[in-house]
Amino acid sequence: MDTKSSKDDKGAFGTKKITLAGSFCLMLNNSMGPAMVVLPLMNQSAGWLTPTLTLLILFFLSTFAGTMLCEAMQRIPGNRNFDSVPRYEFTTTVRHYYGQKAYLVFQIFYNISLQALNIVAMIVSAQESVVLVINSL
Repeated sequence: MDTKSSKDDKGAFGTKKITLAGSFCLMLNNSMGPAMVVLPLMNQSAGWLTPTLTLLILFFLSTFAGTMLCEAMQRIPGNRNFDSVPRYEFTTTVRHYYGQKAYLVFQIFYNISLQALNIVAMIVSAQESVVLVINSL
């Protein structure tokens, strides 16, 4: 049985310090995600202007939504500097503001969306692997 106090578990998820370069990489990865490998094909078929404008609009909207989520997390009592125990993340913030039922619904949909992203990434990787094999023959 683990007898660590909650203060010792504070760093269980790693440190809470992200450099500017690290935050940029995380933001870019989250905003592009598995669609990154499809962007050249999309630009080839739709031109460069429409996909670029769409990406910029979605970039600003997702940045605004992420900022508002951070603001909501920061307004939880005792979490002003994001150093409270328990650690608040997306679904635990939902539980704080909306209650247990909404938390369960959001947790289910959040897990479904993560699985959907995993499936899409696997499909795109498999397609690109087949293209690589075909082009190398």
